[in-house]
Amino acid sequence: MLISQKLMELSKRSFLPTFFYFLDQLKITKKIRSHGRIIATVYDLCAVMIAWAFAYWVIIATMADLTVVSYSLGAQANNIDKTAINFSLIFIYWKPILTSLCLILPTQFLIFRLFGLYRGFWRFASVQDLGKICYVSIWGCIIAWVTLRITTGNFLGISLVEKISFIPASSYITLFPRYIIALLYSIFLAGLLSSARLLVRFTKDYKQSYYNYKRVIIVGAGNAGEGLVRDLLRDNSHHYNPAAFIDDDIKKNGR
Repeated sequence: MLISQKLMELSKRSFLPTFFYFLDQLKITKKIRSHGRIIATVYDLCAVMIAWAFAYWVIIATMADLTVVSYSLGAQANNIDKTAINFSLIFIYWKPILTSLCLILPTQFLIFRLFGLYRGFWRFASVQDLGKICYVSIWGCIIAWVTLRITTGNFLGISLVEKISFIPASSYITLFPRYIIALLYSIFLAGLLSSARLLVRFTKDYKQSYYNYKRVIIVGAGNAGEGLVRDLLRDNSHHYNPAAFIDDDIKKNGR
């Protein structure tokens, strides 16, 4: 077995720890870490906006898909452009979306602070932090539902005859209870908040495994050296990371 092939096997095993180690050494990574709480706050607020937009988009897309055309239309039902309906609904609802978001965003941030979401560091995220995310998401659902009740009433629905000119007069859209949007918002919010923290924790754990392995040099690139490398590659219970070979046979150099 060529030495280069042995090192290729080694690189496959230690690629992620090595990658995250060098990523951690970048200057931009250190600057980001020094402003971690500010960046975490900005990310969480962006997550609120994205979750809110996704929740509305799912409802709007579903409303377009569930557009009911009466039996009297016949073949005209195939002429309805659902993409056009989607964008028309967005145009109709953009004001309620932004109005509700302006109320939800500061309230949700206050909930983040009350539940201590920024007391710990992302790289030390644990089950307790995931529990906090579940709590703030549940409260987010309640806040969204109350906000929607105040701003828009009980149901999400429109008269297509009055609002969208290219929809036939006998078409209509199924009304959706407001709590559906609130539930979708809380689910998306929990996913965005937890995924970012788990990714940072995952990165930290892989980077730590780079430090845990001691880099060693294998003396002898013959059968014994090859066997030792194979054992080290197969057995993860040790803390040795083969880095290079030393051999008195210069013909093996670069192989």
